[in-house]
Amino acid sequence: MLKQLPNTTVQFECSGDPGSKEIAPLILITYIENAFKYAINPDIDDCIVEVIFPVTDTGMRLYVFNKKIQHSAEADSTGIGVNNTSDRLKHLAYVVYSIKKKEKVRVTAVIVEMGDVV
Repeated sequence: MLKQLPNTTVQFECSGDPGSKEIAPLILITYIENAFKYAINPDIDDCIVEVIFPVTDTGMRLYVFNKKIQHSAEADSTGIGVNNTSDRLKHLAYVVYSIKKKEKVRVTAVIVEMGDVV
């Protein structure tokens, strides 16, 4: 169960039929954790995190969106988790992937697309 603050909106959608599709365990969790890390603050109103995971016949996509809020300096990003995840994806021979990150002043969106190897 997710403990949610009253000022926080969390949307999660998973669609499609995964059938026999498989991915490495927890390979995408870093992107979801970062969304919560940089979007949730009990002192700020209107915290937003969206996680959408559609599965199609040819692959799957993870879309993570969060509204950025100001944190103390201790929450600064080192990028290690995201870099490690990118490295792990590179070493998975069974998946073709792309990562797109769109960052604006107050929002971050990350799209990870994984398709079947042709």
